[in-house]
Amino acid sequence: MTVPGGNTTAPSPEAQQILDQIQGYRTWPTFRTVPEPTFSQAHGGRYLITYYNGVVEAAIEQDILPLPNGAIFVAENRTSPDLGEPPVLTIMSKAQGRWYWLQLADSQVLQDSRGRPIEGYGGGGTTACLECHSQNRRNDFVFGHNFSRPY
Repeated sequence: MTVPGGNTTAPSPEAQQILDQIQGYRTWPTFRTVPEPTFSQAHGGRYLITYYNGVVEAAIEQDILPLPNGAIFVAENRTSPDLGEPPVLTIMSKAQGRWYWLQLADSQVLQDSRGRPIEGYGGGGTTACLECHSQNRRNDFVFGHNFSRPY
């Protein structure tokens, strides 16, 4: 995971559309099983709290898996568990039956160590996202809630 202070680039039109959709995400629910920022080694040793939109909420209530297009998760990546402004947002947005990955700092897309933007459907700068989340392929690549169990 790249951290603030690294290289960034302006969001692509697709990434900007996702940014527009997540306005007010802090009013969205968080997983009951992980309601507070929790340490994540996979996200650079940061504390994560993940919010999800109404599409995901309906899927949880109706036991829908795989998640439908329009599902969005916003994970705040923090240096401590305190609830201040997050330095990095990691977003998963489902479109066309695939997950679009996006990592931002100050509304700018972070770049990986090779200078590739961390946004897209699982190649280039998002390779690490897909590799890690592939461990949870049976759960539609999602950590934080097991969709095969009642909520």
